Amino acid sequence: MLPVHTRFIKHPSAFVRERREEAPAPMFRHWFSVRGDILRASLSFAALGVGKLFLNGMPVSPAVLTTPFGDYRKTVWYDTVDVTSLLHAGQNLAAAMLGNGFYNESIKTSWDFNTADWRDSPKLMFSLELVYPDGTEYVTGSEDWLTDIDRSPVRWNELRAGERYDANFDTDWMTPEYDDSGWVHAITADAPKGILRENPAPPIIEDTVYSPAAITKAGDGKFVFDFGQNMSGYPHITASLPAGTHLHIICAEEVDENGNRVDNTLAGHYKDGETQFFDVTFGEKPLDWKPWFSYSGFRYLIVSGFPESCTPSDTDICAVFVHQGVRQTGRFSCSDRTLDTIWRYARLSTLSNLFNMPTDCPTREKLGWCNDAQASCEQMTQNYDMTGLWKKWLQDIFDAMKPDGDLPGIVPTPAWGYAWGSGPVSTGILFEIPYRLFQYTGSDEALRAAYPYMCRHLEFLRGKENYGLIEHGLTDWALPYDEKNPVPVPLGFTCTLLMIKFLRVAAMTAERMGFDPSAHREDEKYYTDSFRRHFMLPDGTLTITEQTSSAMAIALGVGDTEKLKPQFFEALHKYDGHFHVGMLGMQYIFRACDICGFAEEAYRLMTAEGYPSYRYWFDGGATVLHEMWADRESKNHHMYSWPVTWFRETILGIRQDETLFTEGRFRIEPCFLEKIDHAEGEYDTPAGKIAVSWRRGYNSEIRLSITVPEGITAELSARGTKKILSAGQWELRL
Repeated sequence: MLPVHTRFIKHPSAFVRERREEAPAPMFRHWFSVRGDILRASLSFAALGVGKLFLNGMPVSPAVLTTPFGDYRKTVWYDTVDVTSLLHAGQNLAAAMLGNGFYNESIKTSWDFNTADWRDSPKLMFSLELVYPDGTEYVTGSEDWLTDIDRSPVRWNELRAGERYDANFDTDWMTPEYDDSGWVHAITADAPKGILRENPAPPIIEDTVYSPAAITKAGDGKFVFDFGQNMSGYPHITASLPAGTHLHIICAEEVDENGNRVDNTLAGHYKDGETQFFDVTFGEKPLDWKPWFSYSGFRYLIVSGFPESCTPSDTDICAVFVHQGVRQTGRFSCSDRTLDTIWRYARLSTLSNLFNMPTDCPTREKLGWCNDAQASCEQMTQNYDMTGLWKKWLQDIFDAMKPDGDLPGIVPTPAWGYAWGSGPVSTGILFEIPYRLFQYTGSDEALRAAYPYMCRHLEFLRGKENYGLIEHGLTDWALPYDEKNPVPVPLGFTCTLLMIKFLRVAAMTAERMGFDPSAHREDEKYYTDSFRRHFMLPDGTLTITEQTSSAMAIALGVGDTEKLKPQFFEALHKYDGHFHVGMLGMQYIFRACDICGFAEEAYRLMTAEGYPSYRYWFDGGATVLHEMWADRESKNHHMYSWPVTWFRETILGIRQDETLFTEGRFRIEPCFLEKIDHAEGEYDTPAGKIAVSWRRGYNSEIRLSITVPEGITAELSARGTKKILSAGQWELRL
């Protein structure tokens, strides 16, 4: 429901476009009256760019880094929370502090957010609705607010760069007892052009708190805190140091032998000073501090400025893991250490990159790269309740579409995202999100909402046709090869196959909506024929025999699998038992292995040692998944997380799709891999929990346990056994 009060306010100081070393975060206060007991109190607010709100000195929710970012020209997101318990009869105080976020990014980067035409000083929309037992209502909003900047303890902030805090300015400004007589009146601000929409995504939350695994002295007053885990989040300082002590904290994924940050391309993209840092100045009282408006990705904190006689303890600074509070719905474990590690690291990388959109990394960019998301969408939708977050980001994708159907590689973006990194490898997310939601939740709401945009984008892609092939944007990004060498699978190959996939989704959607799908199917046939003409020989084999090319052709069914299998088998062994795929190929290589009965080959690829492999990362000290096989760039990426889908579908054998909801059935077809002694997992579906576990017993016997939800049947096929299993717990020996 649209808030009653939609007016925005801000501090009256003039907006400054360029970066300043000191630009304090504005604070706001507002008194209002509650005439007695209330039945319900609902607060709707938008903080542009991010904010923290209080009622009577208490945070309105445990959420951090609110409210969501979008294209402010199209959509302005707001949050709604129940605040009944925070109010009392009589005078009550609302308070807020606002940070810049993506709304007002002043630092110069490669992605040009500092040039966004929506930029302005931070703004607040506040709408509090009270319902009394007698049915009457009272509403207070964004009027009669006081504001101050000069006394703000947050002296400077940028969501992607860092934050400066000075405890000498810190007071109880958000409490009723505070004297605000020196504050000035807030002014009404022009609202952004976008439509107000309520945020459907779960809040960003604080999760695990990590104590240092090691603290190493790296110079006079300089210490490196190693938390043993790469994560998204921020430091939490609880320490007593002399007043005036200034700590400079650098976030790092890697450090060198001298305790300095290994840059990993930050400097090449940030053009305007240092980034990924926090500055903290101590006052007279012991400090209890966390950043309000910034986060980073890090394993290490490099902290300079400790007094000469001071040696920090492991309680002075800890690390807080911060991410979107999506509910985990999938779990997996097995006897193989490498596969277990892939599962754990995929989980941590996924959560580290959920911040109101699926980000590429929590360090360098923090942006909604569509190619990364397209690579991970299926596993995310399987293993987490992504419904709200996908709904939010899908609207951002709709907002990003140009009138001609063009989509950027980054969503949201002020403009730069259209310039590089687009094409079907990225824009396939428009089709992927609605389809996976339908597949794993049974709801076609997103398909129906996306269909007009699908049609527009398909028309745009037709304009990129060259001799019957689609050639646009990226191909198999992040391959393990020397960048000076040519990409082994041409753009026309991958993009045309993706076009075929998109047309299938569009046809299915049209059919569900009661529309004629024949145009989409005719286009599918046209591009399939064109693909075969360009890339298939008369004997049904491919002209390009790489892992990505063979896997995509088999997984998408554009040729005879039996004729393609020998080529695929050869490709799997072409690189000494190692991957030669990027983020696109990774989605298809294991599915193709599944189709061809190459489970053991898939297992060997996944557990291979040496470069390039998951073991190469893990043996090198990784604690999450990386961006590049070559172990450079970001150290916390989710785009190589797709294999956990294979764990579910092949090792456990859970073949669950929309038929779980449309027909009340799913399949169980586990693969008992030779080197795995036991495996187990469970999935919380909208139809109930599905669980499978198996263990090798005496004389190669398999003990299989299956949980089938109420009202559902499972079709078991394993070791020559075929059974229809009704709801309940099943124990079988095979």
